[in-house]
Amino acid sequence: MDTSFNKKGFNKKLAIVILLAAILAIVSVVTQINYQKAKSISNIKAKLELQIHQSENLIADFFSDTSLLYSNLNGANNTSKWLKDETANNVGLFVYMQDSDKNYKLKFWNSTKYFFNEDLLKSGDSSYFIRDINGDFEVLINETTVNGISFKSVGVIP
Repeated sequence: MDTSFNKKGFNKKLAIVILLAAILAIVSVVTQINYQKAKSISNIKAKLELQIHQSENLIADFFSDTSLLYSNLNGANNTSKWLKDETANNVGLFVYMQDSDKNYKLKFWNSTKYFFNEDLLKSGDSSYFIRDINGDFEVLINETTVNGISFKSVGVIP
């Protein structure tokens, strides 16, 4: 009896099974890579949202700190809380005081890392998204009056 014909058929079936297993393995690996990328992207998104939320809370605290504004009026230096590296690395904080000519002059800043177009000071209290030469930023502006003098506090989030 000739068994070579059966071996050829068996080899053909084995080759098909091996080919299907290889295709299945490739599909499985590609699916896992795409799932891990999607999971990684969602983790990055969640971390960025948390960082922005924390920065906005920090700026809200800065806006409510009138002791810094009073110290600017009195020529005192009560700024150590806002000059810490962990603050300066995450947000830019600025205080502008209105002079007798109704122009705003920079009185305090915590970092030279962040900049914004000072034309925004002519706008009202709000939040703005800007694109500058050093990146994209959210700029928050808050106007406060202390002893009849107007201050504009500005927070910049990268």
